[in-house]
Amino acid sequence: MRRLIALDLDGTLLTSSRTISRETAEALRFREEQGDTVVLATGRPVEGIRPQIDFLALPGKIRPVIAFNGALTRDFASGRIISRETISGKDAREIYDTGVRAGSGIHAFSLRRNLIEPAWNKGNPYTGIEMSYNGITAEEADFHKIPDDEEFMKVMFAAEPEIIDAFVKTPEAENLMRRFTVLRSMPFFLEFLNPRGSKGQSLMLLADDLGIPRESTIAFGDAGNDIDMLEAAGTGIAMANGTEDAKAAADFVTLDNDHDGIPAALRKLNLWN
Repeated sequence: MRRLIALDLDGTLLTSSRTISRETAEALRFREEQGDTVVLATGRPVEGIRPQIDFLALPGKIRPVIAFNGALTRDFASGRIISRETISGKDAREIYDTGVRAGSGIHAFSLRRNLIEPAWNKGNPYTGIEMSYNGITAEEADFHKIPDDEEFMKVMFAAEPEIIDAFVKTPEAENLMRRFTVLRSMPFFLEFLNPRGSKGQSLMLLADDLGIPRESTIAFGDAGNDIDMLEAAGTGIAMANGTEDAKAAADFVTLDNDHDGIPAALRKLNLWN
């Protein structure tokens, strides 16, 4: 039986030192040798996933990745886009204005320009984390001059957790949550995506594309942006270091990301020895 195995990166596949353990890599290579397909599912842009893909050196002929928390699914090997859900420039400007009123820093991923930020956001330490994790730089942009038809993968608030904590309790936040997929990927990030964009929806679209039934999908995650993927998969597995809501959404909890939680779970499922 062919399976589709989806893995979040930060806090799941990656250890606290942002590396992949030898046993985890060996277990995933073994599963692909048995005919399964491994997909990395992350909030990062495609460029930010390349080092992990190169390190794993998985043997499968296709290399699907779910990027931007589900806004884009692409075969890394061929470049084929499997699904893409964007938000408009008009919506990006509205989210930007809301973030400014909330006192939050802002950056966004444009389909055409990649990472952009307003001039006043330069030096934002949280945008700096985004750039450092993904090995990218940000282009300066005037958000009020963004064309209506420019496509965005996601717009992000990047601020102290206290600012985001306060914002999510406001009527403005409720309005945006009704219209967009809104994710708290890290304490200092609040992400806005197309309402059809999420890891769970993208995983199911990918499974359909590959002809793999839902019950043969396995998902690993640790945080709020993984919850719908853990719920959508045939088997959802949370890391011991994960948030309580991620654990509640999973079928079971494995060891943490610093103690080979992924191979331990595969062993429990009789998929690794």
